[in-house]
Amino acid sequence: MKTELKWGVIFSLVALLWLVLEFAVGLHDKYISMHPYLTNLFIIPAVAMMYLAIREKKMSLGGNITFVQALLCGVGVSVIVAILSPATQYLFHKYINP
Repeated sequence: MKTELKWGVIFSLVALLWLVLEFAVGLHDKYISMHPYLTNLFIIPAVAMMYLAIREKKMSLGGNITFVQALLCGVGVSVIVAILSPATQYLFHKYINP
């Protein structure tokens, strides 16, 4: 569970950074028409972070991982992100883009 917690926190911080970047370049106001297209690019770091989390879990298990273990790792990361998501949204909407 340590791996899942670590990558869940990293994922949440990267998501917050992504929101700040979108806001900084104007995707939340001036270029809002482009937002639906460009925000989907977050899939690239999201998939990369899930891959890295599962790879780290595999290494912690001695280099072998079953499908179920990998799936549970991904679900664990997702649960941590879901728990932290309200906090990241609060920080963004309270302090960065009120």
